Amino acid sequence: MAELTGCNCQLNFIFPTRNAVLNQLKITAGYTAACTPVQLYLDGKNIGLSASDCCGYWEFSLPELPPDGRHTLQVVSGCETCCLTVEIDSGTSPVPIPDILYPSGQISGNAPLIQGTALPGSMVRVCVDGSVCQLLSVGEDGSFHWQYPQPLLEGNHVVTAVTITPNGLESGLTYQFFETQASIAFSVTLKRAQEGSRFRTIGLELLVSSPSYPITLYYLMLPPGSDTPTAENIMDYTGPGLLDGTAAAGSALVNTGGDVTLLISGLEGAPSGALGLKDGYRYDIYLLAQAGQEQSPVLSAFYIRAMPFDGGRGTEQDPYQIRQLSVEEIRRKYPDLTVGSSSYGIDDTAHLLRNIDDMQTLYQESGGKYGVRNSMALDYMLTSPIDLSDYVAANGGTGWLALGFRGNEVSPAYFTGLLSGSGDETPIRGLTVIRSSLHLYEGLFAYSRNAVFRSLSLQNARIQINRSPGPEGQAETQVGLLSARMLAGTLADISVTDASVTIGSGIHDSVEAGAGGLVWEAEGELDAHDLYADNIRITITHGGYRTGGLFGRVRRTGNGSPSVSHALVRRCIIHSEGSQTAGIAGQAYLPKLLRDLRVEASEFTGRSFVAGIVGQYLAYHPVSSLAEDLYSTDNTISVIEEENYYCGGLFGQYNMEHAHTIRNCTATNCRVIGGYHIGGFAGGIELSGPQIVENCHVSGGTVKDAYGEAGGFTGEIQYYKSEESSGLPNPLITECTVQMAAPVAGRESTGGFAGIINTDFVTDRQIVISHCTTQAAVESAGEYSGGFIGRLNIGVLTQCTASGDVRSQAGSAGGIFGSSAGRSTDNPVYHEVLADHCAYSGSIQAEGSDVGGIGGYCDGTAGVTIHNCLVTSPLISGSSPTGRIIGGQSGDVILNDNYSTTTNILQGGIPKAIIENPSGPDGGTPSPARTLTARDIAMILDENSKENNSLPGKKGLK
Repeated sequence: MAELTGCNCQLNFIFPTRNAVLNQLKITAGYTAACTPVQLYLDGKNIGLSASDCCGYWEFSLPELPPDGRHTLQVVSGCETCCLTVEIDSGTSPVPIPDILYPSGQISGNAPLIQGTALPGSMVRVCVDGSVCQLLSVGEDGSFHWQYPQPLLEGNHVVTAVTITPNGLESGLTYQFFETQASIAFSVTLKRAQEGSRFRTIGLELLVSSPSYPITLYYLMLPPGSDTPTAENIMDYTGPGLLDGTAAAGSALVNTGGDVTLLISGLEGAPSGALGLKDGYRYDIYLLAQAGQEQSPVLSAFYIRAMPFDGGRGTEQDPYQIRQLSVEEIRRKYPDLTVGSSSYGIDDTAHLLRNIDDMQTLYQESGGKYGVRNSMALDYMLTSPIDLSDYVAANGGTGWLALGFRGNEVSPAYFTGLLSGSGDETPIRGLTVIRSSLHLYEGLFAYSRNAVFRSLSLQNARIQINRSPGPEGQAETQVGLLSARMLAGTLADISVTDASVTIGSGIHDSVEAGAGGLVWEAEGELDAHDLYADNIRITITHGGYRTGGLFGRVRRTGNGSPSVSHALVRRCIIHSEGSQTAGIAGQAYLPKLLRDLRVEASEFTGRSFVAGIVGQYLAYHPVSSLAEDLYSTDNTISVIEEENYYCGGLFGQYNMEHAHTIRNCTATNCRVIGGYHIGGFAGGIELSGPQIVENCHVSGGTVKDAYGEAGGFTGEIQYYKSEESSGLPNPLITECTVQMAAPVAGRESTGGFAGIINTDFVTDRQIVISHCTTQAAVESAGEYSGGFIGRLNIGVLTQCTASGDVRSQAGSAGGIFGSSAGRSTDNPVYHEVLADHCAYSGSIQAEGSDVGGIGGYCDGTAGVTIHNCLVTSPLISGSSPTGRIIGGQSGDVILNDNYSTTTNILQGGIPKAIIENPSGPDGGTPSPARTLTARDIAMILDENSKENNSLPGKKGLK
């Protein structure tokens, strides 16, 4: 004991003990009179002032660790002083402190059985109130116990324990307060029975009082509706159900009184061979408590379900918890889940994840007796990584079966709940499917509706489907690694990495197959944000449609439109022998928003509608949509055959009606190869009303091997007549640029900015392209080659510039447009065109006729106006007619105030005499004649207003 002085001698140390040798000293503690001030001194230095609590307990945390050596501790409370000496030796390995299990809190009786755990093979010195002590041996299982030998006074007491190793080293002291009460009657009440907080447990909430402990609690759990057992049955049940988990029996110890919670797994004190509780099974529960000669009446609760997960309640605030079961755990505790017994033919380590679906199936198959009626509608949280790689051998070697899948001819069970995790800390790894037949839905889930997926990481998934020869069967499959289909809901902070999907047909016929790195089809009011895909490989042969790095398709349905924002796709390779293939989504049908989407260092190949961001974007719903801050970088985009169409750096085709906007988007160093309608930004853009494409750019990269209609920005711009757009502003493309080191190369209708601007409808509306520039050269094997546009069949160009050289093996070549032929045999429709305040500075070399610095051939049936344009070409060369401003013309062609500094103009290989006339085919020469600087050109182009309604034209352009 410590040395005490004072008036009442209630003051004392609990920890440390006198002359203790410690590894370190962090706290001191003791007791004195209740609610009195306490002052602590270390080596004579005041450490601080505290006070004891209502039980007389006091404690100090030392502000810093004392150094090695001997130290004096002094505590002062009122007129009392207590001193002791301790030694600090930091080189001493700390001995684990013991753990006191009982007594604690309020106890009945006054001679407790003291129980605890400590280092096996050591000794424990146990003291009560610092006066009555006993040296105990610790058993091999680490337990110790001591029946206190004499009655304690009613009130507060403290029990302390110190571990002593065989070589004499002592641990720190542990202590626990308890309060003795007068003896009370034996009583055990079952307050509640419910799902336990761990897998395959039931939680029992008891109210316990007893003059002695421990209490033995006997339990018997029977199928719902069973006959009520007797007390003897409960204590010694050997009837049916123990081996298959439909019943459970055994006993557990209760060591303390008051409110007590027990988790029963059905293995505590169970007969040999008993399975224990089965997850999702329900039981009628019968309990009997006994302590000595005391025995409770039979307690009962009915229709209680064993926990099918690892805790929680299935709500958003307290979701069911899902973890991986280890193989060792399964073989030791859950033999029905081992490879030889589980329904999947493997060690069912992802059993808790499958229970999301299996519990609902069990409910339906048992007529509501077992399972969870709506398990696919509840909320779940992953608490550990989930490894599905061993499921490659499940289901007869075909791998994972999508949660909710009920067969090709049966509607799926929809997941409508929440599944969340902790990202890369709780990944779902190794999802594997290997099939020789097609399932309609493939993925982690089959179909989700209004579900929420949050903070999930899918890694190393592999889906391999090859339909072998055989009877006619399913001909379609939809693959989404997270969920094959999704109707509304939320995707937030989701990643998919290092995954592969291969779909083919062993009988060489076409399969209807689509795939998405996350979801094949996401429709309705979807909020998808913070998505990431890396190293995804998708290959679909003998068919395929709507395939993307994140989505196969996103689309509006009912009154809901999807939004996708903040996503990155990188290092992905997608090859589909079908259409609509891209990095974000194969098709976007009436989405609300696409924002901050990036696709990098990837390859995309398909038959048509192939792109870096979206293969086919359909935005013709009255509700406005917006696409902004989209980036396609270092991607290769190509079609399989030259007759395929719509291939672009960001979009394969973008169809817009009503008030839709694309802005602030960039394609950088993308290689766009082959087919009809191909462009560095988009293969084709279809406009009809007040749509805007603004501040979008193409930088670097190539556009080549086009079979027809190729442009540095877009292969085709098509006007689509829409009654809803009547009276609204014209569609506008503005502030867009193209910078390419390699020429735009195609067979015909090739332009540095666009291949063709066209329409199939009679209209008095126009497509306006304003303040756009291109620095891309053009190489064409056929007609209609333009430094800016190959064929300008409808539209207004205002304050646009082109500087790339034009090389054509045919005619109809121009610096701004190659031809304005406004009709064809199939489409006898003429429209007025206008080039206003435009400039061209590259060279033109064509092997055919109709060659000009602004326009090659001008068909003026509906009117062609070229106004206030400038040509500064070093060379213009072609067959007759060739001019500095235009080549050939017919109909009403209006030329006003056009100028050129070109002096080297060849017609048929012979220098052509220039006819000076600002209103003629050669235009005028600026006076005084000199080489114009960039500033001069800018001044000329800025002379007039850029407002559309002020532009000159034969019919007054709207």
